[in-house]
Amino acid sequence: MASYPNSVQVFSTHVNTVEVIDASHPNLIQAEVSAIESTLGSVADGTDPRLSQTVTSASTWSPTSTTYTTVAERLNNIEKGVAGDSHDQYIRKTGNTANVIQPSANTTIGLVVKGAASQSAHLQEWQTSSGTVVAYIDAAGNLVATNVSGGSGGGGGLPDTFMLMGG
Repeated sequence: MASYPNSVQVFSTHVNTVEVIDASHPNLIQAEVSAIESTLGSVADGTDPRLSQTVTSASTWSPTSTTYTTVAERLNNIEKGVAGDSHDQYIRKTGNTANVIQPSANTTIGLVVKGAASQSAHLQEWQTSSGTVVAYIDAAGNLVATNVSGGSGGGGGLPDTFMLMGG
């Protein structure tokens, strides 16, 4: 009878030509190996723990499950929880084609950047691909930009609608 997964089997050390090796010695090792393999899962029984299961955002995670037959079964439940996570306190990308933050409801603020007590660094920065800062919101909430242009009136002035508020 195997000890795994309830405990770790302690094996006796045997010496060649000094003692008779009983069949129960290798049989005990075989029982432990079989118990470990059964718990981990295998390709043969379709529970290979190295393979991700097919999970989508519609997959259902079971928060009440605490006992699993195999490690693969437990990993599959974790994957379902990650893929199907619907918590609205996280920033979630919508799809894989763009960096879009989409609120979970029309009454949810899309993004809040909250400064730390005595914030001194910028709350937000926009940078070029080379890392040059082109605009930022400073710790006091002021918008600072290197170049503001646009609008349909021509002349490269401010956009038709532009609001800059200071405190």
